Parts: sequence; C-alpha cells; structure tokens
Amino acid sequence: MARRTHAVLFLAVLPLVGCSSVHPPRFDVVSVSPAHQSDEGVVLTFTLDATNDNADPMPLRTAAYTLTLDGHAVFAGQRSPEATIPSFGSQRFELPAVIPYDYDIPVGTAKYTITGTVSYLEPGRLKEVLFDTDVRVPEAPLAVGGTIDFGNE
Repeated sequence: MARRTHAVLFLAVLPLVGCSSVHPPRFDVVSVSPAHQSDEGVVLTFTLDATNDNADPMPLRTAAYTLTLDGHAVFAGQRSPEATIPSFGSQRFELPAVIPYDYDIPVGTAKYTITGTVSYLEPGRLKEVLFDTDVRVPEAPLAVGGTIDFGNE
C-alpha cells in the first residue's frame, strides 16, 4: 500500500515539475581563436559566456552544436562545457570546432554561426532525478555568430 501511495504522490507532483520558474541560460561569444592545425584541418576555439538569471547555480551538462561558415555547415559536435554558472552571474567555457581541409577554408574573413542546444540542470532533488533518468532534460537554445578573420589574404 505504501508503494502505491508513493507512486500516486509522484504522479501528482510530476506535472508541477513542468511549471518551472527557472530561466534558461543565455550565451554570447567572447572570442574565436585558432587553437592549432593538424593533418585533418584547422581547430578553432570558441569562448562563450553563459549567463544565469536565477538565484541558484546552474550546472551546464551537454552542448550539441553545429558551426556554419558563410552559410555552409562545416562541423557538428557534442561536448560537455564542464562549467557551472553561479547564481545571478556568468561563466566562460570553450567549444572547439575542426574545419577539415577538404572544406575550402575562406580567405580573409567569413561569417559564422554556432547553433544548437545546451542541456542544464535545474535546482532541486526531484529535477536532478528526472534529469538523471532522462525523463526531463531542459535545454537552452544556442545561437551565436560573428566574423572570423582567417588572415590568409
């Protein structure tokens, strides 16, 4: 009987989890820099600033993203930001991207966009359990852009 009561209570509370007053994090590009070149291509490092408008710290879990140069997708990846945004604060993290040599690397400057999502952990033990069991994994949109100077002019 106790097990049934717990299940009913859990199901009664579950809809309330969806009514969240947690604001998703926001992202801005701080810088783009070439990390190094390899036999496969050029590695770029994008430094992003994540902002948390909530009273609780917000751990970032997984960034799934695509890099587009001048309208052409050149890289898709997934990475853990390995960062927790402090309450009412910001935290920097890096996302790498490899531009393969079989892609015609632009000369001079090129417009880029990074689009995707970043999953994050909302505060609260129940939300953590739901996240860990893949029942509810909140994601924030990632959509940033700018210009990269490849300097090959």
